[in-house]
Amino acid sequence: DALRRGDGPSVSAGSANATAAVVPLAGTPEVLLSELPDTVTIGSRARFIDSNISPEATAVLHAPQPWKLNMACCLIILGVVLATAAGCILGQQRWMLYMSVASYVTLIPGLFSKDFSLNIAVVISDIPLVPDVRLQITSPMQVPGPIRESTRSVLPLLWQTHSHSGAVLIAVFAFVVPVVKIAVLLLAEHLRDSEEVSKVKLARRCIIFVQIVSKWASPDMFAFALLYSLLRSLHRPPFLESLQVLEVGFSCYSVFCVSSVISTMALSTPRHPDEPPQGRGRLVRLVERIGTARVRGVTWLLMLAWLALFVRGVGYDGLTMRLDSSVLMEALDLPTSLEPVFRSLGLADLVHTRVSLWSASSDLWVWFWDSGEINLLLAATMLGGFGITLTVLDMAVLAVIASGEDVLRRVLGDEALATRQGLLSLTHVLRHVAMLDVFATGVIVVSYAASIYKEQGLVIELASGILYALASEVVHYLTYYLVLAMEEASGVSQEH
Repeated sequence: DALRRGDGPSVSAGSANATAAVVPLAGTPEVLLSELPDTVTIGSRARFIDSNISPEATAVLHAPQPWKLNMACCLIILGVVLATAAGCILGQQRWMLYMSVASYVTLIPGLFSKDFSLNIAVVISDIPLVPDVRLQITSPMQVPGPIRESTRSVLPLLWQTHSHSGAVLIAVFAFVVPVVKIAVLLLAEHLRDSEEVSKVKLARRCIIFVQIVSKWASPDMFAFALLYSLLRSLHRPPFLESLQVLEVGFSCYSVFCVSSVISTMALSTPRHPDEPPQGRGRLVRLVERIGTARVRGVTWLLMLAWLALFVRGVGYDGLTMRLDSSVLMEALDLPTSLEPVFRSLGLADLVHTRVSLWSASSDLWVWFWDSGEINLLLAATMLGGFGITLTVLDMAVLAVIASGEDVLRRVLGDEALATRQGLLSLTHVLRHVAMLDVFATGVIVVSYAASIYKEQGLVIELASGILYALASEVVHYLTYYLVLAMEEASGVSQEH
C-alpha cells in the first residue's frame, strides 16, 4: 500500500539491478485495483516464466509440448524420406515423383496448423510489500493471451486490419505458387514425350519455370525464423517475459520447400530430335562484341561489390522491434495512473531490439543444442545453410569459372574442360537452392504483415541489412548470367 501511495519502497527503473526511483501513483490502492483490466494478473499466477520449453511456457502459449512437436517434425521428415526411398526402389527416375508427391502431402496439414506462437508480458515480482503483477502485452483481437498465427488464418486478419499488401503477398507465395507449380509441372510431364516440336519446347519451358519458382513457395518461413530470434532476444529475466515457439505448420512448410526444390531440380529438360539448335542470346552477342577479357574484368568488379554488400546484408540488422507505450496503454485499456510506472521501468528501451541474419543463424544453432527442438534445427538450416552457405558456395563456383580456361588448364590439365562443364551444372543447381533472395523477400512480406501488431504497441520494422541483402542478390544474378554468357561465347556451355 505504501508503494502504491508513492511514499514507501520504490519501483526499479530500467531493470531489476538498476537504481530505484520512487514512482508516485495517483489514487488509492482500491481505486487502482478496480481500474486494472483483464490484461493484468496479480498474485501467484503472475510469476515469471524463465524457460521457453517449460510446461508453464507451453500452457501460456497454448502450444503442444516440445516432445510432441519434435515427434511431429520427425514424422514429417521421415514420410518424405521413405517416399523418396520407395521411388528409388521402384525406378531410377521415380524418386523425384514420389518426393514431389510427398512434399505436397506434407503441405496439406501445414495449411491448417499453427506456424508460430508468441507471448510477451511484463512481470513485476519480488518487490517488498507488493504482490506479483503480470501485465499481458500481446492481446490478439483485444483478447489477452498469446498470438498464434498460421498461414491460413493470418490472411483474413490482415485484410480486416487493412494490411492488404501483406495479405496479397502471403497469399501469392503460400497458396498461389504451390498450386501454379504443380499445375505447370503436370502439363510439362504430359507434353514431354510429344511428337510435336512445339509441345516438347513448351514442356522444357514449363520445367525451367517450375525450377525457378520452386524455392519461392515459403519465404515467410525464413521470416518466422528471423522473427523467432528477434522475439527471443527480448526475454529479460526477471522483468520482461518473451515466450515463442515454432509449431507444426513451420515444420510442414519448411520440409515442403526443401523437398520440392530438390525434386524439381532433378528433373531433366526434354529436347525434340528435330528441334533446331538454339541461337546465341543477346547477352552472349554483347559479350562477344565487348570482348571476353573486358567482361571478365567487369565480372570481378561485380564479385567485389557482391562481397561488400553480402557482408553488410548478413551482418547488419535486418529486423527491429520497438514499443509504442502510448498505443500499448490505449490498446490494453490501462489507467493513465500507470504511465509513470512505464516510464520509470524503461519498458520502451527494453523492448527496443534488433536482429541480423548472422546473429539469428548462430543463436538458433545454440538454442537447438540447448533445447533439442528440431524446429530450431530446421530454422538454423534454412537461415545458415540455404540463406548464407549455399549463396557463398555459388559465388565461389562462379569465381572459379570466371578465372578463365588458361588458369584452369594450368591447375587441372586435361581435366579443365570437363571440370568447367561440371561447375556450370553445379552453379545452375546452386542458383536455385541458394535462398538469400527468398529470405530477404520473406522478411519484407512479414514486415507488411506485422503491421497488425501496431495496434498492440509492437512496431516491427525493416532495417538496412535487408536492403543490402537484396542488393547483393541483384549483383549475384548479374554475375551468374555474365559468367554463363562468357562461357557460351568461348564455346563451353552446359545444357539446362
